[in-house]
Amino acid sequence: MSRADGVRRIPAEGDRTTRPAPRPLLAALAVLAVLLVVGLLGPAVVRPTSATWTDPVHARATVVVDATVAPEMLAAGEGFTCALVAGAGWCWGEGGSGQLGDGTSTTSDVPVAVAPGATGGAVMTDIDTGNARACAVAGGAAYCWGVGVLGNFDTAQPWEAPPSPVPVAVYAQPAGTGANEYESPLFGRTVTTVGAGEFASCAVADDASAACWGLNVGFPRPTDPSDPQSRANAPIALPTSADDPTSELPPGVQIDHVTTDFQNACVLAAGEPYCWGRNQEGQVGDGENGTAVLAPTAVVPGAMTARPVTDIDGGTFHTCAAAGGSAYCWGIRANGQIGDGGGITGTQDAPARVALPAGVVVTDVAAGGGTACALATDGAAYCWGSNTDGQLGSTAVGIGGSTDTPVAVDRSLLPEGVTFTSVVVGESHACATASDDEVYCWGAGRTLGTGAGQTLAPRPEVPVTQSWAAAP
Repeated sequence: MSRADGVRRIPAEGDRTTRPAPRPLLAALAVLAVLLVVGLLGPAVVRPTSATWTDPVHARATVVVDATVAPEMLAAGEGFTCALVAGAGWCWGEGGSGQLGDGTSTTSDVPVAVAPGATGGAVMTDIDTGNARACAVAGGAAYCWGVGVLGNFDTAQPWEAPPSPVPVAVYAQPAGTGANEYESPLFGRTVTTVGAGEFASCAVADDASAACWGLNVGFPRPTDPSDPQSRANAPIALPTSADDPTSELPPGVQIDHVTTDFQNACVLAAGEPYCWGRNQEGQVGDGENGTAVLAPTAVVPGAMTARPVTDIDGGTFHTCAAAGGSAYCWGIRANGQIGDGGGITGTQDAPARVALPAGVVVTDVAAGGGTACALATDGAAYCWGSNTDGQLGSTAVGIGGSTDTPVAVDRSLLPEGVTFTSVVVGESHACATASDDEVYCWGAGRTLGTGAGQTLAPRPEVPVTQSWAAAP
């Protein structure tokens, strides 16, 4: 979730059916279009969903349409979702802790624009969501908003700063003269990607370094309380084997992706996965469980012998990855989230292969709560695990049930020929971008962003179009 939960960037042109990145003129037109949508320059164009959607769930949904702007990225958290559109953040769903980033603590049934806050309006290039917070990269720096530890090193609040409904800068300053100042591991570095979890968040820089902050970053902080880095809201460097003999992360290796959820985190570095954290249920993937792993540790191969590993995502007590066109999961089995048909009890301490249908080639995985999903090269999505609120996207499993083998996300009500291009999983909902440049969501109703509020059926069990730009 990044997870809690998941983040997926739409692939480059040629990977799947997506539009190319806009040129400067087109980008300007895209920004203008967003302004039109939010009502600053005129009304948005609103149309009903596809005429083929005649059931009560889909017939109520409306779509705010703009042909020039497509969502670039999605991230699903606990009860809310965020997207990048034309370099700006939009969020919807639960907002009581400021996690929508719009300057309020209000829940919204339609996407609202993330306020500039400390970003100064810089273009956002990455976004992730956690429990009740979100983080983003803007102008090469990391920012977070919502509740909990935001990484801003507020010396007046050394452990957990007050919630912020707008982005605040993650501490990236040099050493100073004050007693509580120190040089941030992000100082002088360009941040490329972030991961927001329930208790910890991380940022990756373009110089092969990474830093994390939060109440439980997984690896030890200094024990001296006078050391600023002992404080939860202070970013500390992700240790390599050169910094910590227990770390298996090679020094200088380029980190390409980070995911955090609950009390665990993982990175992908040169096609190899490394994880650390509490490991209560084997979700670190080191072949053991119940013992905390306090430094990045290589995931044991298990059934995942193919390399490179191309994607990794963490849910609550489980982790999933993609390699060699297959999906693999490890951690708790309680809701069937391993997906290998091995039941719903016990733990899986090493990667197990998800039992997808023959011929399915996986490109991406997403994990959140007790559920996981995979995206296939043909634009189909498959989900497994918990279905408390319809987050499997299929009526093949009843509400409140679960499955330890994947089910196909129902696409029968999508417009003809439309396929998925990315998928993310939150605590009790999931969303996907599609080849028609729309966003589709399913699961807990308040998280869907359709503008239908509580009048929407409580649990849309199959994808429903949602509006990724706010209606005026």
